[in-house]
Amino acid sequence: QIYLDKFIFAGIFLCVFSGPLAQLVEQRTLNPSVEGSIPSRLTIFLFLCGGYSSVGRAPGCGPGGRGFKSHYSPHFLFMVIKETNTKGLRRLRSVLGLGGLSILPAFTIYGFSAFLFDKYANEKIFRLKKRSKVSPFIVIADKQFILDAVCDVDMGQLEFFLDKGITVIAKTKLDMPAYAAKDGKSAFRIANTYVLKYLTSFFPITSTSINISGKTDVNNIKILVQRYRNAVDVIVKGKIKNVVSTIVELKKDKVVMIRKGCCFENIKERL
Repeated sequence: QIYLDKFIFAGIFLCVFSGPLAQLVEQRTLNPSVEGSIPSRLTIFLFLCGGYSSVGRAPGCGPGGRGFKSHYSPHFLFMVIKETNTKGLRRLRSVLGLGGLSILPAFTIYGFSAFLFDKYANEKIFRLKKRSKVSPFIVIADKQFILDAVCDVDMGQLEFFLDKGITVIAKTKLDMPAYAAKDGKSAFRIANTYVLKYLTSFFPITSTSINISGKTDVNNIKILVQRYRNAVDVIVKGKIKNVVSTIVELKKDKVVMIRKGCCFENIKERL
C-alpha cells in the first residue's frame, strides 16, 4: 500500500509540474527568444475540467535545431458552434485568448479572426491566405477602443460611419501591430453582431476574408468546415450579408471613398 501511494503521488506530481518545469527550462535556458510550446498549468487544468476544450502540442525542431525562431499557436479540440450558443461563445473567447484561430460570421462575410495582439496567431492567418504582410487586417472592436485608438480625425464623423457599419481607415495614436496597420493607419469596424459584440467586450480581434489571396471569398459553411477543420480551432455558424464591406478613409475633416459595399446606401449623402 505504501509503494502504491508513492506511485500515485509521483504520477500526480509529474502531471501537474513536469509540463510547466519543461516550459521554464525551454524558455529560460535553451532559447530565451522563443516562447514555450508546452501548455501551462492553467491550460492543462481547463482541459482536464472540460471547461475550455484546449490542448497544447509542442512543435518539432526544424533544420536549425533548437535555434528556430518560429512559434506555433496551441492546438485545441476543433469545434463548430452556433452564434447563439452562449457556452460555445465562452469557449471561443478562451480559445482566442490562448492563441487560437477562428472563422466568424463578421456581419458582411465570414472571416478569419484572432486576438489582435497575438502575433503568432495572426501570422498563421497570413500563411493560410498566402497573403503578403504588406496588406494589413481589419480590426473589429467596441466603439470605445476605436475612439481611444484613433487620432487626427473628426470624431463626430468617425462615430457616424462606425454606427452605420462602415469600415473606417484612420490614423492611430496607439502602437498597433504591423499586421493591423500601414503607414500609421489602421482599418476599424465596430462590432455589430451578437458574437462580435460578445468577443470585443473582452478584447479586440482581427478579421480578414476567407480565401487564398486574390481568389474568390468562401462563405459556404460546409466548405469552410471541410477545408479548414485542421487549420483553425473554432468555426461559428451565423448569418452574413455575403457582400464586402464599404470602406472609407478619414483624413482630418475629409472623407475618401475606398470601396463601395454593404451599407453604402446609409452614408452616400455624407460623401
